[in-house]
Amino acid sequence: GASSAGVSADGTTSGSNGGAGYNNSISGTSTGYAGGGAGAVDNTTGSGTASHGANNSGAYPSNNADANTGAGGSGGGNDTGTNYTGGAGGSGIVIIRFTTSGNGYSQAGGTVDSSTVSGQTIISWTATSGTRTFTPTSSYNVEYLIVGGGGSGGNRQHGGGGGSGGYRTSSSHAVTAQAYTIVVGAGGASPSGSNNTNGNNGSDSSFDNITSIGGGYG
Repeated sequence: GASSAGVSADGTTSGSNGGAGYNNSISGTSTGYAGGGAGAVDNTTGSGTASHGANNSGAYPSNNADANTGAGGSGGGNDTGTNYTGGAGGSGIVIIRFTTSGNGYSQAGGTVDSSTVSGQTIISWTATSGTRTFTPTSSYNVEYLIVGGGGSGGNRQHGGGGGSGGYRTSSSHAVTAQAYTIVVGAGGASPSGSNNTNGNNGSDSSFDNITSIGGGYG
């Protein structure tokens, strides 16, 4: 994933932050993507921010990562009750941006978020079910962001945070008048079971055979 190694915990006082991801403004708003999930220690709280596991904390109960960020879920931190479950990873996202004037397109396979900002068309695919297509009406260049789904955290007391999904971007990618497949990767589901259960991997996201790998489990 995109993030750096998490901060070490001392084993008694706090969980560890996940590694910071990246901020990107392709959507028209600066948004954090691909932060690593926070780890947990016993019944204590690890801090998290938008760039560290997308507001996750290695607490009890653990927290799910925000959808469409590709962040890793936090690790489970409680050794009793039902709050030991690792947090789910955040689903991925695919965003394409291009100059509106003279550049037409169609899309199929489901509803997408689209807008025009300062003469730029911005299309965001966020749904993880089904396959979408993007079809330009002519040849032109696009900017893209492809983020894979984040992995979920591990269960129980000292649960490790899930890894972030892969993060790929380009400011100038050539497309032609043909259908391009869009796939948005799901985040890893919270693990079932109780003691010391691994999390689940996130799924890949892709556009034009360019793939961002899903994050690994905690």
